[in-house]
Amino acid sequence: NDSVKNAIIKISKIYFVTINGLIEEDRRTLRSINQDSFDFNYQTKEMKNGIYKVIRSINKLSDESGQYYVQTIDYMREAAHCLNFITTPVFEHVNNNHKPIAAQQQHELGEISEKMSDFFNLALHLIMENEHYKTKEVVKKISDIQKMIEKARLAQIKRIKTGDVNTRNSVLYLTILQETKVMILHVGNMLKSLRDLVQHSQV
Repeated sequence: NDSVKNAIIKISKIYFVTINGLIEEDRRTLRSINQDSFDFNYQTKEMKNGIYKVIRSINKLSDESGQYYVQTIDYMREAAHCLNFITTPVFEHVNNNHKPIAAQQQHELGEISEKMSDFFNLALHLIMENEHYKTKEVVKKISDIQKMIEKARLAQIKRIKTGDVNTRNSVLYLTILQETKVMILHVGNMLKSLRDLVQHSQV
């Protein structure tokens, strides 16, 4: 529970600060948060490498619980990867003084970031209140965000067709959208695996 809770807190903070840093073109903040993302990525790698020891050390862990523990760490690791694939190109974009993203892109990312924060807050609430079974609420939030991402992607394609954005802008923007889409799915699956782990541990 604590590992997942701490992971969600880190993912939420890093994502929000990164998107805000891109909008504000805050190089210093982006450099710092990019390092935080790198550290978190390394931390999840170490957790995955330590799975064997954890499973061996907990005698009461059933085979099913062990499986869900492995899944939980796997999804955490994948979410950290996605986060890294967002923070690094965003930092490099601003650090290299490339053209700022357009006002409409800022608006779209701002809305998505706000909904992502709502999602992470819900996830934290469910964990802290031991309400892991309320996965329908999680699925609904994910679905809403996915629709927002698709809408933003379509808007970007229109901008590409009209020549309102260049190649570098398009690659960065579409990367952020895609990695956000995949990341939230990994976090959702992480929550489901945690739910199953908790339920099997209580049997």
